[in-house]
Amino acid sequence: MKRTTLSLLLVLCVVCGWSQKKDVVWNNPSALCNLGSSSATFSVTKVELKDDETVMHVHAEFIPHYWIQFASDSFLRTSDGKQYNITNGKPTNEKESLIEMDSFFWMDDSGKAELALHFQPVPKDTKEIDFIEGYGEGAFRFWNIHEKRKNVLPKELQNIKYNNAEVLPDAKINKGTATVKLQMLDYKPEMNLKAKIYNIEPLASSEYLELEVPFNNQGIAVAEIPLYLVRTAFFNVANVKETKCLIAPDETTECLIVPDAEEKGRLIFNGFMARTNTEIYREGIKKENANLLYDDLQKCTTGKERVDCLERRMRTRIAEINKRKDLAESTKQLLRMEEENDFEQWATGFAYQYYRLSAELGKITPAKNSEEYSAYMKEFAKMLNLSDCMHIYDFELECVTAPYATCSPVYWYIFPYKRLSRNYPARELTFNESILAAKCFINQLDPEVYGFYMDNLTDPDCKAIVDEYNAEQERIRQSLSQQNNTYYLTLDDIAPEQTLSTILEKYKGKTVFVDVWATWCGPCRAGHKAMAPVKEDLKGQNIVYVYISAPSSPVATWQKMIPEIPGEHYFLNPKQYNYIMKEIFHSEGIPTYGIYNREGNQTYTKIGFPGAELMKEELLKATK
Repeated sequence: MKRTTLSLLLVLCVVCGWSQKKDVVWNNPSALCNLGSSSATFSVTKVELKDDETVMHVHAEFIPHYWIQFASDSFLRTSDGKQYNITNGKPTNEKESLIEMDSFFWMDDSGKAELALHFQPVPKDTKEIDFIEGYGEGAFRFWNIHEKRKNVLPKELQNIKYNNAEVLPDAKINKGTATVKLQMLDYKPEMNLKAKIYNIEPLASSEYLELEVPFNNQGIAVAEIPLYLVRTAFFNVANVKETKCLIAPDETTECLIVPDAEEKGRLIFNGFMARTNTEIYREGIKKENANLLYDDLQKCTTGKERVDCLERRMRTRIAEINKRKDLAESTKQLLRMEEENDFEQWATGFAYQYYRLSAELGKITPAKNSEEYSAYMKEFAKMLNLSDCMHIYDFELECVTAPYATCSPVYWYIFPYKRLSRNYPARELTFNESILAAKCFINQLDPEVYGFYMDNLTDPDCKAIVDEYNAEQERIRQSLSQQNNTYYLTLDDIAPEQTLSTILEKYKGKTVFVDVWATWCGPCRAGHKAMAPVKEDLKGQNIVYVYISAPSSPVATWQKMIPEIPGEHYFLNPKQYNYIMKEIFHSEGIPTYGIYNREGNQTYTKIGFPGAELMKEELLKATK
């Protein structure tokens, strides 16, 4: 009896010991990441459910030499609402880095880090958890973390019948509203997600449209976009990679987001051009063999050989696209135009493209500052110069000449590079050229370069768009003329070389802080925020803050933003702006800053924001 009891106890001890040792591990689990920064990429690589703790392993990618931070009150939450607090960020192997809660973790040169976050033990039979750092702006949240499982799609999306004969529609003006409807499976209202829809430049506007559309409690986000032509829109939601889709006036483009799915099946399109949108998304996931391209270029010894190499690559890849029977013709059309654009970008911007490829493959050390970058550009520019590739402008590229070319984003990037002056003989413009002519007017492009298009615009629909734009600009001009401290093209009669001195003369006897910026420039806007407390501290010091912009900033956007930036605002014409940047500040980038003392002499200049404290010191020096 004693022997039997002892045996049973031993068995129980072994069983208990075995059950305690057996951990539950989710390798590469599904997770929907809602991050505080669009520049960051985080993914949960593994979750370990142990007896004494739960460990969540995270792969982080962020801007090198920037910092990330996790709060000490972060927690895991199970589906029953219970919370399990974070305990530490100690590494579990040599590849992982230590991260202290509430402390800055600086990203190294690679911009990548492996982290381990430790929590109070979650029950091992748990099927799903959320990681929540907080609900405020910038807080990290990883939703629906669980072992991968197959999602059940809504019935109406289980067997979508695609149109196998899709082709891109020929361009025509049709003013209307394009609708984009996004739906996310397993959505929770507290996720508070927004869909970003961007990189659309409406034909009757000089600004790029960027929308943030919130999801409702049912996980649906709907955007309505004013449009004149079939165009391509880009969108991004949480950790779903950027993709693009075709949209059209008075049509609805639908997309189901399936977070659990493998990458190629994460987006399912319906509605307008559904098959094409699905195929373009899946084709976009594929990656080129960068090593092969690099090796091919190494075999070349002259710029002409390199251009020929790039052209052969384009022709070969287009031939491969044409042979494919698994793609709709519309998809092939878009892919061919992408290949043409890739070729053009390489031929006309070889130095940058070669630098990017070399750095990506580890063939060179990435530039740490602007001086190193400039040195690389000078070195690589010798490998292929403009004279080696001028003949490419004689190519009848599909992305320029095809009647459906405006459907592709490539058209809007590549067309303006066909530089035509007023010396070309008059002729009737193609419809694609008429669209470009309208954009030349609206974007105030240099008539010396694009004069041919401007002189020969006769298409009534495109002319109507220009007239509509001009009427809107006049309305804005009238509105701005009634605002204090706002000068919209009021100095047009001043010569470029006298523009800045004319502005400074107005404030003679005062210290003047000059900020050259643009509405689309993130660092410029960050500089405005950083300077706000400095301006408050220096009240009473007789300092004038002058902000200079130009037509690269959409006027409507500029008008909306300047009330948040106290100071004197000047909107100059391109020649005035370019002279100030190149001849006075010797700058090719923004933000650019200048400080002038009471006598009107420049005491400080800087490209890029140097920091609030340094700027404050320089302003105080100039006041003495």
